[in-house]
Amino acid sequence: MNYYLVPGDSEEPVTQIAVSSDGTRCLVGSKPGVLSVYELEGSPPEPIESPGSWASIAGVSFIGSGNEALAVANREGGDSEVIRISESGATAVLLSEEAGRFNGLALGADGLGGWISGGDRILRFSIAEGACRPIQVPDGTGWDAVACSAMESETLAVGYRDNQGCIARLTSQEGGDGFTLLQVPVLPALRTAAMDHNSRRALAGGGAGVLALVEGENVRTMDLPVPCNVHGIAFHPSQGWALIATGPDGPSERGADLFRLDPESSTLESVYCAPPGAGALTCLAMLPDGEKALVGTEWGQLIEFSF
Repeated sequence: MNYYLVPGDSEEPVTQIAVSSDGTRCLVGSKPGVLSVYELEGSPPEPIESPGSWASIAGVSFIGSGNEALAVANREGGDSEVIRISESGATAVLLSEEAGRFNGLALGADGLGGWISGGDRILRFSIAEGACRPIQVPDGTGWDAVACSAMESETLAVGYRDNQGCIARLTSQEGGDGFTLLQVPVLPALRTAAMDHNSRRALAGGGAGVLALVEGENVRTMDLPVPCNVHGIAFHPSQGWALIATGPDGPSERGADLFRLDPESSTLESVYCAPPGAGALTCLAMLPDGEKALVGTEWGQLIEFSF
């Protein structure tokens, strides 16, 4: 595996990455609430004109097969917004809510809509209508991330309940939206999730270096070899293995690891280790051809990996 540092002058933590379906551009969110576009042909990230300042970017995703994208963001005053980013970089607020913070976004490949997680809410979002509808979830739950398969035939939400991790399966049909809480082993609170292209498997992670592997209705745990927090997961688009971006769980002489996991054989290896003390690998996205991945870092750097 080869890697190089993508040029850019930002020192702010990268929190979100999405890559367009043709692999020509990526959308990046950073911690102070800035969106940037990166053309994957050699130019550095270009800041997008925004309709205002945000406190945080909670999720980014490209719409269907085009170069338009959505982002979910939170403002200092508590409002949450869904922002549409055109191919030219212009932005427009599709939806603004005062009900609470958004935590995550997942869009279906059809480009019609998707799901938003936010605290004790999970919302079904329609791009055409620019509107959300909440689905009923159990009391006492919190939802940090949602993940769709390529065709949105399966969607998972992950979060916590009674200080332990929980996983739910989401469905959307003409008769209404469905929510099924899966039976899971004891898990730490889960913060991120991803599904493979064929909807055969999903991975979720959070603290304590624990992964949850979901196969149908079965959920089993896997321990990473070092104490760490899981910040991002992405599956290879065709081969079934996944990359896992982590950060140290407290003071450590070891830098953050990028792990590669083959769920079929349970083979796990560290393919990159950041410099000690540099911070976490915060997010990642696989390019559609499966030959490269982009990884965001706590120290504001994008790293491109080639396989």
